[in-house]
Amino acid sequence: MAHVHLLILQLPQAKSLGGATAAVHCFGSANPAADAVSRGNMDYFNALCSQLGVVPVLQEVTSEARSLLDNAVSNARSNSLLA
Repeated sequence: MAHVHLLILQLPQAKSLGGATAAVHCFGSANPAADAVSRGNMDYFNALCSQLGVVPVLQEVTSEARSLLDNAVSNARSNSLLA
């Protein structure tokens, strides 16, 4: 995650925010839907959506986001971080 955070800080969108940033990946009650998706818990995510009466909408991933993901995976592989 540190590598990804550094990549994000280089993005023009992040630079435009200015100031200090912090990122953590932990369970929390503030956003259970995003937490469920990020952990691959789609059963919980779908149940939560149903309870809230919302329908998830699939969003297209931008080429910039795909590039960031590819870079992160490449870094993880080159550092033997993937099982």
